Amino acid sequence: MVFHKKTVRDIPLDNLTVLVRTNYDLPLNKQGELVDDFWIKSSLPTIEYLLDRGCKVVVISHFGKPNGNDKNYSLEPAAARLATLLKKDIRFVSGVVGDGVFQAVKRAPCKSVIVLENLRFHSGEESNSDDFARQLVSSTGARYFIQDGFGLVHKKSASTDAIAAFVPSVAGISVVDDYSSILKAINLIGLKNKINLPGIDVLLD
Repeated sequence: MVFHKKTVRDIPLDNLTVLVRTNYDLPLNKQGELVDDFWIKSSLPTIEYLLDRGCKVVVISHFGKPNGNDKNYSLEPAAARLATLLKKDIRFVSGVVGDGVFQAVKRAPCKSVIVLENLRFHSGEESNSDDFARQLVSSTGARYFIQDGFGLVHKKSASTDAIAAFVPSVAGISVVDDYSSILKAINLIGLKNKINLPGIDVLLD
């Protein structure tokens, strides 16, 4: 299987700060506890690869459809679960852009993980705002953007589309693995023109 786009394994990123767009849009119970951590587990290979390269890893994601800054949609539970799975302390930042984010990333050592708050707390995310995308890059000081959520590659949002104009962008390990699995299934059953999955047309074309 040939992956026709650059991946995290194709770039010189030792000891750099990188943004990783994950898909942590996960179900919670009434107590605010995660009931399914599959997508967090799927992001581990990329995050661990980056940590092994000495990177500061800034994780960004959305969760649900909040109406403004609604703490019922905070990514803090997902960040806590990520810390458990990584067996590593991480830094959760209750903001998305701005000086608080800048200082948190700046003060973090190499080989650390910082999780930012729900991207959809900012109106610029779903409007695919160039200004918001620019702020994501400048606030974190990221040198690369890594798309690691296969189900997000088709979305026209600031953290999946507009951001590519402001920082070099590549695919993460999870995206490559999902692409490979789907391509094998398509080749096996010959249903390329009948399959309907978010993002599949972007990668197959």
